[in-house]
Amino acid sequence: MAYLPNFTLQTPNITDRYYSCKRFTPIIGVERGEISMRNLFLTISMLVGTELALAQQNSRALLPNQPVLSQMTGNCYTHSGADVLTGIFLRENRQTSTPQPHPLLLGGIVSADIGRANISSGLTCDFFNEAKNVRGNICSVEAFNSYVASTGVSVKTVKDNINLLDRNMKKLQDLFDKSSWSDRDKAKALKAAQDIVSATCNLNGIADLDNPNFLKLLDDSREIISRLSPRPVTFSSVLSSITEAVISGPGVFLSRRIGDHFSFSSQRRNNMNQILESTYEEINTACMSYATRTNKPKVASNFFSSSDRFTCRNEIYKKPRLSRAQTKPQLDFIDRQVRAGYPTGIYVCSAIFYAKYPTIGGYRERDGDCKNGGGHAVTVTGIEYRNGKRFFKIRNSWGTGACRGLDNGRRECRAGGVSGCPTKENSIDCKDGVYYMSDNFLSLGLYGHTRLTVPRSR
Repeated sequence: MAYLPNFTLQTPNITDRYYSCKRFTPIIGVERGEISMRNLFLTISMLVGTELALAQQNSRALLPNQPVLSQMTGNCYTHSGADVLTGIFLRENRQTSTPQPHPLLLGGIVSADIGRANISSGLTCDFFNEAKNVRGNICSVEAFNSYVASTGVSVKTVKDNINLLDRNMKKLQDLFDKSSWSDRDKAKALKAAQDIVSATCNLNGIADLDNPNFLKLLDDSREIISRLSPRPVTFSSVLSSITEAVISGPGVFLSRRIGDHFSFSSQRRNNMNQILESTYEEINTACMSYATRTNKPKVASNFFSSSDRFTCRNEIYKKPRLSRAQTKPQLDFIDRQVRAGYPTGIYVCSAIFYAKYPTIGGYRERDGDCKNGGGHAVTVTGIEYRNGKRFFKIRNSWGTGACRGLDNGRRECRAGGVSGCPTKENSIDCKDGVYYMSDNFLSLGLYGHTRLTVPRSR
């Protein structure tokens, strides 16, 4: 009999540099009625110079030469964590651009290393603090996308099937932790096993399906399907049951077949993280070989070690729900950290990217939970002012075509006949997958951010 996957779900346990952006107005000593052309010219020159200085002070853009990654290249917190790692690398090494590690591969390898059962959810700092310890080579975004294309499948197919594999192995483990199964549990197990077989086979050509861990997983899944699939009672099926009872012994047979109980002994469960690790490492190794053969960009050898001295901490203020005024200190901190040169991960309710509602009630429940959508991790990479209003530049992981969702959401708000619908002038704008949100609008969905710290030098 083959082994069943076994694993436990674990959650692993920028520099706050003050930035002053002080506005000032030049004092021009001119007596009333005595403005000469020379004084007028000097006055205009000073005002223009001041406005240019203010514009320089009031805007900051990080990662301007890094392409916006599509959602097909990982999950939100792996995107955000990769952006924070990239920002630190660029700042520490005084560079303007660099090949980024592929978030899907990096996220999978890190998750397997720390014992996570699934990479579909998480927080940016949890990921960052583990990813910075990676010392092996991780295939770059450009190399991986090219490698996948060369196999005849899409990056979306790889991502979707790896996540499907993760989720369903987690579902099976949760079920096997139960002492008994209801009919509903059995239906869940059957569906999970079927999805595992489907996802694994869809990875053929990307991962080595001759790997023993894959073979065990497929055998286990097929056995579950065989046992739980509905089948008619026939003489041969009864004879088969009697034969199994004689061979395995009545105690084992009863534990497998009688009542709602369906389990395998704990010592025969295989660690799911071996499956995860094998999946991602096989794909990454093949990708690195492809990158070498085809001369594709590689991630710098010191990409991860550049973040060694930094520690990331999640600042969460989801409950109770904060008012706009109460979020100002958090927004000011995000501003300072970005101006100091560090991309800053933030946690928001995803509904704000559609801007369908004019008030906080459309995005947050009274207790602080997200409404009309779940939580989402993105990265602030810039600050700019528009008509005197501060806007945060935000890198999302939904791809360059995501702005259509915002356009549709704003139209839906206006069609509802309510007043105060978000506009690009006062609330939210989007260009090529990068979003710009004002203080007031971002505060409607903001419930956390990342804080980078470094040890004080003695």
